[in-house]
Amino acid sequence: MRTDSLAKARASFLQQRNAALLSLDREQIEAYCARYGIVLPERDLAWWGSVHKARLDIPTMPEEAKETSRRWLAEHGLLAPASCP
Repeated sequence: MRTDSLAKARASFLQQRNAALLSLDREQIEAYCARYGIVLPERDLAWWGSVHKARLDIPTMPEEAKETSRRWLAEHGLLAPASCP
């Protein structure tokens, strides 16, 4: 029983994370992070860089979204994670 509820909680956490990151809506992302106690950088460039790098680390993120993030990172002089070609 406990394993089932943990699996449901994990699935909900991941679904919410993915939706927030896919949206690229700052308010939605900040609300998600606040809900789970996730601390994001204060500086704007670092904030958006962490969002785009996180999107690249999600295996189920649509390729179009990943390409948007790769392009954003390249345009801002930031490197994409090595695990995300």
